[in-house]
Amino acid sequence: MIKDIRPTEDDDVVLALGERYDVDKILEAMRGILDDYAAFAGKKGLEEPYTLANPKPPRPDDDPIVKLLKSSGLPFRLPYGGHTMRIVAKLIDEERGSYDAGGLRHDVEAPPFRFDLYPLGVSPLYANFGMCREPGVESRWLTIVGEPATAFDPAPIMRIHRHLPPRAEGAVGDLRPKAEYCLSGNHRKLLTEFLETQRNRGIIYEIGANGLVSEPLKILFPHDAYGAGIGDIRVAVLRAGGD
Repeated sequence: MIKDIRPTEDDDVVLALGERYDVDKILEAMRGILDDYAAFAGKKGLEEPYTLANPKPPRPDDDPIVKLLKSSGLPFRLPYGGHTMRIVAKLIDEERGSYDAGGLRHDVEAPPFRFDLYPLGVSPLYANFGMCREPGVESRWLTIVGEPATAFDPAPIMRIHRHLPPRAEGAVGDLRPKAEYCLSGNHRKLLTEFLETQRNRGIIYEIGANGLVSEPLKILFPHDAYGAGIGDIRVAVLRAGGD
């Protein structure tokens, strides 16, 4: 939660008093979890984790097939490895040049799962002024669910979802069957077994009455273990239409 919210010269950022986090420590913990999951997946015969990368422009000396693939602009699979979190860390450093909380999602596909990383928290604040103003709401900034900005949580998290495979050829409509979105009992058993090996990291996640991880599965990095004190943080603000 945050308080003492103050505007800046840039309407895309506000200053607020809140929990600060050791981002390098967060990234190292996330890297460790993903490294350990990749090893776990190998032992269980699960698919190797990967990220989706966008191709660079074709080069004159590229093979014709490579040129064709690059020209398509279609993302390609980049197997998970030491480079994965280095890329994420570089992107996070770019974000931290502008704000400390309210960052972007960075995802790793690990069928049958997907790991969503939010090292700078889940979402920005939303502007409630100009053309973006919500009728009858006085607060200048709101959270993603429409609460006053003081309810904003800057904490980093990791979410684990079910991997969504490409739609079947000829599939009609935009909606998938509900079962495709949900973790099955076997999925939760696998994740429970894996996450039990990660407790020494000081992370927190919920276990249901059946002894299995709950869905939605959210991993927390508590301030006591991953914090860097209390102080001013720059919180990103999203303004619809650039207003």
